[in-house]
Amino acid sequence: ALRAMAKIILHGSEIDHAISLALFKLTEVSEENGFSLIGTLVISAKIERLNHFILKYLDDARCAEWNKISVGLAEFQKCRNCVAHGLYVGFDKGEDARMFIQTTRPLIEDGEPPDEFYSMTGYSDGVFETMAVIGGAIHVRICQFFDVIPWQERDRSAILEHRPVKRRMPKQNNAATAQQSPPQASRE
Repeated sequence: ALRAMAKIILHGSEIDHAISLALFKLTEVSEENGFSLIGTLVISAKIERLNHFILKYLDDARCAEWNKISVGLAEFQKCRNCVAHGLYVGFDKGEDARMFIQTTRPLIEDGEPPDEFYSMTGYSDGVFETMAVIGGAIHVRICQFFDVIPWQERDRSAILEHRPVKRRMPKQNNAATAQQSPPQASRE
């Protein structure tokens, strides 16, 4: 299940990137400018903006096709968000052996505060594997629908050449530094 959960997170990132590329393509904004504009905008906001431009620029048949994709995308995002942001609670070792993940609910739900602030979701065996496959398929469908090149198929060597990687060195605290320093001779 852990490998499938990791794939869900990976496909979520790929989908997020594909949604960004789709936004740029529909609005005729370069990737460089587009990423500068949207920054770290969450995927739900990107999807909201994308839906706006789809309605504005695409014909009814293409809108209907996108609606089919977006239904699967919404289901995948629910699972992805639970895996990425939820707290592992444990397994129910009954007949259906479900893994339980707890998430917090928004403070306002349909204009009213919820009765409880936590939600528990149980995933039966195989659900994560299925959702990982669905996430990969949705990513491919989004790239095909908007005719954008997925990140994995791009030549990344130019990016690595022109964007130096900052190497982060762990900070040493004073106690660790003191332990590693050779003892000082005293003149007593």
